[in-house]
Amino acid sequence: MEGVVEPSFVPLPPPKVKRGGALRFLILLLAVASVIASLAGVLSVAAGHDDDALGPSPLPKRVLMLSLCGLLNVGFTTGVWGWRRWGVYGIVCVSLFAFMLNWKIGGAAMAVPSLVGPALLVIVAAIVWGEFD
Repeated sequence: MEGVVEPSFVPLPPPKVKRGGALRFLILLLAVASVIASLAGVLSVAAGHDDDALGPSPLPKRVLMLSLCGLLNVGFTTGVWGWRRWGVYGIVCVSLFAFMLNWKIGGAAMAVPSLVGPALLVIVAAIVWGEFD
């Protein structure tokens, strides 16, 4: 019987990958936190910080940079949501830059807690790293 394909040789479609809910929850949490941090930074600059008698304070510029970091994190979060590795790399890089700004503004007390979210993302993403594109 030519032309008849035995069932064992019929290619099967790839199995549907069910991606974890823990990572999606963490992504949503990071996105909301980034938006809130960005808005808080913009509002605090808009309210006006006290200027030094010797000259303008660098704090408003740093807060605006932190706001920009928060907005970039929202963009990179969309990459992580779509299971793209560049999203994880972007969040880690922007968070390290924000860590340096936080260190200049408030020292270790302000800077170290800003690494908790990215650290959790790296831990959860490392578990399912093979599923990222």
